[in-house]
Amino acid sequence: MTITPITPSLTMSSVSGSSGTQASEATSLHLTCKQSELTRALSMVNRAVLSHSTLPILANILLATDRGHLRLSATNLEIGIQVWIDAHITQEGTTALPADLLTRMVSLMPHDAMSLSIAQGSQTLTVECAGSVTNIRSKDDPREFPVIPGIEIEQQAAPCIIEAGLLKKMIEQVAFAAETTDSKPVLTAVFVQMGGETLTFAAANTFRLAEADHSSAWNCWLSAAGAYSCS
Repeated sequence: MTITPITPSLTMSSVSGSSGTQASEATSLHLTCKQSELTRALSMVNRAVLSHSTLPILANILLATDRGHLRLSATNLEIGIQVWIDAHITQEGTTALPADLLTRMVSLMPHDAMSLSIAQGSQTLTVECAGSVTNIRSKDDPREFPVIPGIEIEQQAAPCIIEAGLLKKMIEQVAFAAETTDSKPVLTAVFVQMGGETLTFAAANTFRLAEADHSSAWNCWLSAAGAYSCS
């Protein structure tokens, strides 16, 4: 399972076909996956779902087949989260479903292999698991879902691998110093800098400054030194 927090593009997703029939063909799919993995993936991407928005599509989670995996995507136009899980795919496809309803229905299913399918020409996802059957209707066109660019299309980006426990510890060491009000928005962020073999986190407000550095023990390949901030 892979999770990638990134900044989404305002360009909408491209799904082949513009007619009603072609849109239906794009959303038809059939696959099987583990209930436990799907539940965990849904809990991750839900952190980027925007429930109340002038863009109804942002209240959805995009489900799409992707090179032999099921990809779940969500975005609030500030951050995007994508999670891939193992799946046995019979029919490729994509659909956008209400995040809250999908998450609750999947969590109530038995802990077993589950089948997800959309019949040809339908907009309803059928979820089957150990004798339980649930139908969830898609209200929004998946082609309206904002594109979340993947790392593979960033020509100058390079993968950075760090142990999860260490990353969490470094964030905790500096996050307390960040501003908690919107009076100075830039100070509500945690500054992150990667260069050479050193990773630096820093946060500050008008009263305190915190910085955490780590080097050598983490595995990182960088094409060039870079710096960015994240909220």
